[in-house]
Amino acid sequence: MEINFYNIREKIFSNSEVQKKLPFFRGIFDQWNIANSVGGMGSRLQLLEMELLKNLNSEHISSLSDFFSTEITVKKIDNNLCKNYKLEYYDELPQEIKEYREFCVSANKDNVYLTLWR
Repeated sequence: MEINFYNIREKIFSNSEVQKKLPFFRGIFDQWNIANSVGGMGSRLQLLEMELLKNLNSEHISSLSDFFSTEITVKKIDNNLCKNYKLEYYDELPQEIKEYREFCVSANKDNVYLTLWR
């Protein structure tokens, strides 16, 4: 089963039994419950969901796999505005280059430096 931005609310935030398996994130769950009970807090809910996705590590994923009795994968969201790469002259460009609108390139005698931003 994959946990991603589109189903994390249903799979984790709306299930208090799952939340008990992730005590490290109690603060996020408490904030989410408060924001969910107050109207007009949709953007805050989404930020908390992205924060949880970003911070799930292999130990947390293992706990979720045990709870759901199936293998869990987590599709994280890359919300970085800027990425920097240090490449050698004959390295291939990163595939992520398509996801960014702007770039800057500089070089010295050994390396090419690539900065991408949205």
